[in-house]
Amino acid sequence: MAKKRKRKIDNECRQFQVEWSLKYFFIKSSENALCVICNETVAVMKEYKLRRHHQSKHQDKYAQLEGKVRAEIFYKLQNKLTSQMTLFSKSSNENEFLTKASYKVAYVLAKSGKPFTDGEVVKECLLLLQT
Repeated sequence: MAKKRKRKIDNECRQFQVEWSLKYFFIKSSENALCVICNETVAVMKEYKLRRHHQSKHQDKYAQLEGKVRAEIFYKLQNKLTSQMTLFSKSSNENEFLTKASYKVAYVLAKSGKPFTDGEVVKECLLLLQT
């Protein structure tokens, strides 16, 4: 008896279609489709999956919207979601910068062998952090 081979999703070339954005309120986020209304992801990018999510969760509120009104609401939700995503990346970048700065200061203190209260060490640390 022949073995059944599993289908691989990667081989089926499933890609996010631009028209699904306004139709079902989804955007492509990394490798998944992300609903801009409820921030849920749909792992498999098939139109059926996106349509089913939209009809089961958002049909009553967004079905009657058409044309420019639908587009305006979609872009407003999309901008809100992307601003939330960038907020988290900004704080991550700030934390990374602070960690690097503390390592640089610790290196200068260890190299000099003097306490941080020494004025020359403080001046050297400030000059190092400005660059």
